[in-house]
Amino acid sequence: MDSLTVSPILQHNADALQYIRRQYNLDLPERIQESVNILSDWINKQDHLVKKNYGSDYLERILINCKGSVEKAKMKLDKLCSLRTALPIYFEPFDRKHPAVNKIVDGFLPKMTPDHCRVFLLRNNIQKFDFVLLDFYRALIAKVEYLQTHDYNNGIIVIFDYRGLNILDFMKIFNITEIEDNTNIITEGYGMRIKSIHIITSSNLIDMVVSIIKQGMSEKLGKRINVHKSLDSIYNFVPKDIMPEDYGGSEKTLQQLHENLLNELTSYKFKNHLTDMRNACTNEIVRRENIQNQYLGIPGSFRKLAVD
Repeated sequence: MDSLTVSPILQHNADALQYIRRQYNLDLPERIQESVNILSDWINKQDHLVKKNYGSDYLERILINCKGSVEKAKMKLDKLCSLRTALPIYFEPFDRKHPAVNKIVDGFLPKMTPDHCRVFLLRNNIQKFDFVLLDFYRALIAKVEYLQTHDYNNGIIVIFDYRGLNILDFMKIFNITEIEDNTNIITEGYGMRIKSIHIITSSNLIDMVVSIIKQGMSEKLGKRINVHKSLDSIYNFVPKDIMPEDYGGSEKTLQQLHENLLNELTSYKFKNHLTDMRNACTNEIVRRENIQNQYLGIPGSFRKLAVD
């Protein structure tokens, strides 16, 4: 890609494309194109992968998520396709009117951090949970797919605002399997790099919540969870000026960002994209028996050695 995809809800730092590519030795046009071609060629030769046609920009983003490694990109793409087959329930369309979607308010901050990270902010101040979270998770996976299609970031910073949450009631519908499934899809499937997770709450019960959440994620990711008693310490990680208006910043309110994001996810164009991506699954019947060899490359699928 010569420039970044224009999105109504996501902005990029002026040097994001060049900076991120340079980190992974993909700053030369022929280098990134060679990597994309190798990945595309590999996909076409995998009989168990149902969907074959991916755009070059989409494949480049997979490579960026994998820090430029073609072999890791193969594994991540195969993993995500396998997860669509194994856990199709999370990839189904979500109901925008469901309380799990419209009462839990979240969104991506339009501006990036100075180091090109994307911030995801979620506010859950519900006092009484009389619904399940399945549609929330379906919407969450759609949001991650939106990032995969439109963003170009150096990692994700996650902020959970639980200051108004009834934690005891929340724990009644808390399902560790759902946490584990979705964390697996986001990090091991999409390869999204979560730099840090921040929880804002003064509740004494938060330690219990964090200990349960950690059971559904890797030890490495669990160590990136930070608890804040107030909003002020968040600004040590995310610049105040890029935060929503109701969080002391200069952006639209979180509710407005939430509505704008849902408008994007439920647009005719993106709904068609989600339908198409549901075909990006696997046919396990034809998967090769020797699974260890499927990531080792194929003849003609090696990058050229660059010698200075």
